[in-house]
Amino acid sequence: MDQVSTLERVFSYKAKANNEILLAMRQFDDASPAKEIAIRVLNHTYAVDRIFAANLRRAEHGYTSPNPGQAPSLTARAPKPNSWARMRGRNSPRRRW
Repeated sequence: MDQVSTLERVFSYKAKANNEILLAMRQFDDASPAKEIAIRVLNHTYAVDRIFAANLRRAEHGYTSPNPGQAPSLTARAPKPNSWARMRGRNSPRRRW
C-alpha cells in the first residue's frame, strides 16, 4: 500500500471517529464543562490536521498556533467528516471538523 493510500485510510478512520464523537457530544448538557473541553480538543486536532496537510503540500496553512483562540459552538457545526480529500483541497468547501 502506498503512502497516500495509507494516509487516506487513516484520515477516513479519523473522520468516522470524529463524527461519532460529535454525535455523542450532542447529548451533553450545554453547560457541561466536558462538552467545552471536548470541543476545544476537537478544534485543536482539526487545526493540527490542517497544518499537517498544508505542510505535506508545501502550502501556507494560515494558522499561527495549533490552538486556535475561539472554539466553534457544537450547534454551529454539522457532523461532517473532515476527509483527506477535503484536506487535500479537492472540490470541497472548507469546514471546521
